[in-house]
Amino acid sequence: MGFRISWLVGLGCSWGLVVVGCGSSSGTHAKSNGGGDSIAAGAGAASGAGGASGAAPTSGGPGVGGGASGAGAANAGSGGGYVLGDSLSEACIKYALASCVRRAECEGGMASACMTSTLGCPDVVSSPGSTRTAAILSACAADYAVLSCADEIAGKRPACVTPGTRQIGEACAYPSQCASLVCKTASAESCGLCASLVGEGESCEAPDVACTNGLACDSTKKCVKRQIPGTRPSAGQACMPTVGCSADSYCDSVTSLCTAYPGLGMSCEKERWCAADVYCELDGLVCKAPPGLGAPCGVDSFTGSAAYCAAGLVCDRVSKEVGTCRQPPAVAEPCLIDPETQTPLMESCGLDKYCDASVTPALCAAPAAPGQACYARAANPCQSELLCVCPGFEDNCAQTVCLAMRFGKQRCDEPGTVCHPAFSCTQGVCVPRDSRGSFTERCGP
Repeated sequence: MGFRISWLVGLGCSWGLVVVGCGSSSGTHAKSNGGGDSIAAGAGAASGAGGASGAAPTSGGPGVGGGASGAGAANAGSGGGYVLGDSLSEACIKYALASCVRRAECEGGMASACMTSTLGCPDVVSSPGSTRTAAILSACAADYAVLSCADEIAGKRPACVTPGTRQIGEACAYPSQCASLVCKTASAESCGLCASLVGEGESCEAPDVACTNGLACDSTKKCVKRQIPGTRPSAGQACMPTVGCSADSYCDSVTSLCTAYPGLGMSCEKERWCAADVYCELDGLVCKAPPGLGAPCGVDSFTGSAAYCAAGLVCDRVSKEVGTCRQPPAVAEPCLIDPETQTPLMESCGLDKYCDASVTPALCAAPAAPGQACYARAANPCQSELLCVCPGFEDNCAQTVCLAMRFGKQRCDEPGTVCHPAFSCTQGVCVPRDSRGSFTERCGP
């Protein structure tokens, strides 16, 4: 089964991912709205029931991709995307993408970040105890595309998400190894234990116990209902202050109804927040449009800081409360400085540049080209369709570099290219791996 992935640019981050479908270059683009969600397990979390939990995405890191454009773009489909083949590694990527994108669609997550969920392939589905095969995973990718949102939110999974053979308390790195389909780990790099599932209100503190689907382990180590951002009530619907409302409304403590934020010219004294495209000005507590070029910056009603300017402009502050809206600095010009902390403002260079704080003084820089050094903490350190990573995807390195990701049968011996971790660069071509040995590395032989 062919599975095409296409790359989009300009979604507010370095990468945007669209999973177009199985065996087709057409289809509906996955939504990309709101906060990021990933099937990768975070620190202290149980890797969810059967999800292809991979390397946990680094907070604020680049959306990972490597489109079929550019040098060495073999096996590219007519839509400009890359068609994954039928090897175990590629089937793992199909499955991880499909399950992550479906979660983003149903829960208001960010589909553009879903490629990070594939970085643990193929080991997330091929480590000792796993029963997954390439055929099962490819079929499962198609099943995820039609999984109902009600089932997804409830934590239900397609029947093709087969359990592993490892029992409660046995070592694991991934949920696919466990009969319970849950591997509880302290971090994304540590060895875990196959866990039993407990219900709402029960303790989830033990290392081999995890919350059942639809629940999360809170700070008191009790299982509570998981909050789903994409399912928050909207304006006019009943709400609870502890859960909140959709992004365009707030929970009124008097009426217990979601109430739309005020618009342009309306008072924001009560909410201290306004509808999209306007802000709550401290002076007068009225919703105003962001100021234009040369005008004083709008002052945020919560923080009292000069902050707001029209699109494409930045606020050059001389004090906390006073600043002027101006064009962003040009390449090689100093980044703007926060007058309170005397540190560079990372967002001060605009959307088409980034603030390189690795040099002194920090300078605005153009996104780096393939093979060039990059500052990984910046918002847009690389040109479109590149990622800022350690050359071998290691956790730490002396210098991160802008690279174009390549997949099976694509060239990897050209400057500025790197194989997806599920492939090895063999004689200049990306070749699927059967295993990367990560389970043994984390848990021992």
